[in-house]
Order: sequence, then structure tokens, then C-alpha cells
Amino acid sequence: MHCPHTLTNIEHVPDDFLNVLTQISSKKYLIKITLIFSDDFKLDVIALFDTGADLNCIKEGVVPKWFLQNTSEKLSAANNSKLHIAGKIQASVFNNDISLKTFFIVTKDINHTIIIGTLFIDMITPYQAHHNCITSKINNIKLIFSFLEKSKTRNVNLIKACSIYTYHINALIHGKQFHLHDLFMALQKVSQQASSDSVSQTGSISKSFLKPLRGISASKSLISLQQTSFSKTKSKYIFKTTFQNILTMEEGFYHQNPSIAASKIFPPN
Repeated sequence: MHCPHTLTNIEHVPDDFLNVLTQISSKKYLIKITLIFSDDFKLDVIALFDTGADLNCIKEGVVPKWFLQNTSEKLSAANNSKLHIAGKIQASVFNNDISLKTFFIVTKDINHTIIIGTLFIDMITPYQAHHNCITSKINNIKLIFSFLEKSKTRNVNLIKACSIYTYHINALIHGKQFHLHDLFMALQKVSQQASSDSVSQTGSISKSFLKPLRGISASKSLISLQQTSFSKTKSKYIFKTTFQNILTMEEGFYHQNPSIAASKIFPPN
């Protein structure tokens, strides 16, 4: 895009220029390529086509060490951490009988086996990304780099809505987990308090029974406790004394002869 004026202040940047900047992003594709390192060593691999990578990279250990060359190149990851560089390797990307020589930085700090960066992408620019491949032309020869799988069309607004919905659901679940934890702690505290009160009441009752009264020995107190705690069931039979008065003698009815005395109480018919 051409800016009609020299930009000296961010406030003077045209709106159409800023709108273009908001739409710029790196593109990444998994493509199938053939790498030739020598006449007797080549690789058919899956590579990451990354427009955000400045250099081509290859994972350390994929290629024998005798292909390594010294290099002073330095690389940083997206989080600005330094990558360990073991060296560089020259190889040719072979496609439709055309070999494009380029260099690959050898490092162990990448997740993909091969990364195709702008060092090679600039060689095939302009290119076109289709639903199943990337195509380009060099000397009127068409180059085709097939995707590992066909690209899928996605609705950006739908993805955004799903992302927001997922965020709210996760936040709700997180809040419920905290609420359940607080309830559990409260119930545990109440349970402990109830258990503590029960133990204290039982202890005070036991102490009141076992505490001897003044002038009474501990053994008597224990007997009293046993009698109080384990009451016996009363018998249904009426307890009678062994000796009972058969007759109640009133004054004037006494006589030495019992028969006469009895006849006074119970006269004959």
C-alpha cells in the first residue's frame, strides 16, 4: 500500500492504512515436500509452511551431522527466547523437476521436523493458496505443494462466539467450584462444632456423677451412679412382710381363751 505522505506521528496515520494492518497475519500450512541433501540422501517429509518464520529450520537429529556447517545466525522464538543453533545445512526443495537450493538452520528447539520460512517462500512468491495445495510458477513451470489435509472454511464470527461462550462456561464452572468448596468447609466446621459440644456435654455429665459429695466416699458415689444409671424393673408381685396381725384386739375383747375372744368378734350364727 502506498502512503501519500511521510509518517512522522502516529496520530497522522491514515485510517485505511491502519485497517490494512489489522488484517495482516501470518499464514501456516502443512505441506508435503521433498528435500535433497546429496545424491544418495533425500527426505520426503511434512513441513510447516510458515510466513511468520524468517528462516528455514530443520530439527536436530533428522539429518546426519556430516552435513552440518558452521553459522553465526541467531533465532528467537515467538516469546523472544533464544533458540539453540547447532549449525546450518544446504538442501534443495525438489518439485516438478525443479530444484530450489536453500539453507536450513538446525535446532532442537522446534516442534515440527521442517519449517519453511520466508527465506524459501520469497523464492516462490507470488504463490496462491487453494483449498488443497499451494501453487506457484517459476520459468512457466507450475509448482504444486499439496496440503497434508484439505483446508476447512470456518465462520470467524461463529468461532468468536464459541470462544466467548467457552470462556463464560469455564468462568461459571470455576465460580461454582469455589462456592461448593466454601459450602463444604462450612459444613465441616458445623460438624466439628457439634461433635465438640456433644463431647463437652457428655464429659460434664460424667463428671457430675463421678464427683463425690462431701462426706461420702468415692465407692459410695460409684454405687449411687450405678443405681441411678441402671434402674431395675419393679416386680409385679406385692411384697408382703412375713408376720402379719390376723386379729386386731380392741380394748375389752381380750380374753385368755382365744376361742372366746374370737367368738366376740365373730358371733356364731
